[in-house]
Amino acid sequence: MDHPYSTLQTIYNIVKDDPDPTSYPCKPAQIIVRQFLPWDTILEHIHQLTREGLVELQQQERFTLVKITHKGYALCSSGGKAAELNLSA
Repeated sequence: MDHPYSTLQTIYNIVKDDPDPTSYPCKPAQIIVRQFLPWDTILEHIHQLTREGLVELQQQERFTLVKITHKGYALCSSGGKAAELNLSA
């Protein structure tokens, strides 16, 4: 599904079992291998999710990490927009 919340759900599925999921840094490769979308599309989704305050970007020397925010985690875990898409990991 080509929808920004599908990318949010993917990020949520990566971090949900971590003791502190909102501090878990997702590498772009972790997101790419779990979605059947081109990187350009995933990147657009990430930028939209950033504007909505659902994820944040953390720049490293050679790459950027993606972290789900408390708002994004709550949206996914409480059955919000992302969960409505009925996506599974």
